[in-house]
Amino acid sequence: DRLDHSTLVQGRADVWSGYGRTQRLESGRETVYVLATPAACQVVARLKNLTVDLDLLLLTSCGPWSNTQASSTPLDLQTIETITFATEASQPYFVVVDGYSGAAGTYTLEVDCTCQ
Repeated sequence: DRLDHSTLVQGRADVWSGYGRTQRLESGRETVYVLATPAACQVVARLKNLTVDLDLLLLTSCGPWSNTQASSTPLDLQTIETITFATEASQPYFVVVDGYSGAAGTYTLEVDCTCQ
């Protein structure tokens, strides 16, 4: 899938400002996507076309305490955030786009799955 979205439109007011896999203050609006694959898959999620400092996080349940991965590089160092993970069939995973230090804006989320 390829989604052109914005945390200003699809996002919600900042609820989660901290995650276990990054020390950055994620105080911007966040957008949460649920991914459940019908089979075991290898997933690559990329956050692209960034104009503000948005970060990409993976949760195993719907709450910041379940954060297992984070791609949270400052925008001036990297313009694409990427996470790679394996899924179990029918298990929900939560991919979160969140803004560093109050950032909110547009992005493209690309999710590619290679399934068995």
